Amino acid sequence: MSKQFIPIGEVKSLKIQVVHYKDLINENREQAIRFEYEYYDSYLNQTESKLGSLDKDELEGLIKSIHMMRTVVFNSFPEHYTEVSFVSRTGFKAGCYSMPGDWKFYLQLDQYDDRSYVWLNKEDSATILNILNQSNERLLMLGNNID
Repeated sequence: MSKQFIPIGEVKSLKIQVVHYKDLINENREQAIRFEYEYYDSYLNQTESKLGSLDKDELEGLIKSIHMMRTVVFNSFPEHYTEVSFVSRTGFKAGCYSMPGDWKFYLQLDQYDDRSYVWLNKEDSATILNILNQSNERLLMLGNNID
């Protein structure tokens, strides 16, 4: 199995890449989106990385969900605490939750790892959305053209 990691963009300490997989035996190809978050772990006294991935067929759903958060959810002011999220088959999550008069945005790269949260603000969601749209364009452009 061959893997190519193609950088698409970065927000704070979060890197977003397109991954192109190629089976060297039968030449089957597949693509995904990879998220890598680096943070300092004070307990271990070192920099750590967390990884998450999203199958290419789930990318459109993530883009639509973040767009909906930006255009509808962030403009609402719920009376009670509210959470909105997108969850992939692999456990990657993008979501937001209400605070009095505001919304907080986050990504969770692994649903079973509390240290995989990437805490972002509403403005970062626009950057993430732009990078994901670029990723989608790159996936369409690449198709099966990478060796």
